[in-house]
Amino acid sequence: MRSKPIVLVLGVFHFRYVEDILEPYRQKEIQELVQRITEFRPTKVCVEKVAERNDELNVEYRKYLSGDLELPANEIQQLGFRIAHNLGHENIYATDWMHLE
Repeated sequence: MRSKPIVLVLGVFHFRYVEDILEPYRQKEIQELVQRITEFRPTKVCVEKVAERNDELNVEYRKYLSGDLELPANEIQQLGFRIAHNLGHENIYATDWMHLE
């Protein structure tokens, strides 16, 4: 019998609304969360971004992997990129219900 997948869904606030998110003490908190999620060993990392922008998202993710992107005050990069990188993932996945107009 095939086992059911285990899914972790994490909801966070939008980091851009926190003025001190890039301060060292906040970055330490973020790194601790990233480490805990990394220990869960997700096989895919999905972030809140419209699916039509998946290619754009992965171009940005590859810039991060190559050291050409400083992480902005955004939960997609601060959490998603770091978690995917820690796990050696080549891609990250845009998943959002909204449609581009």
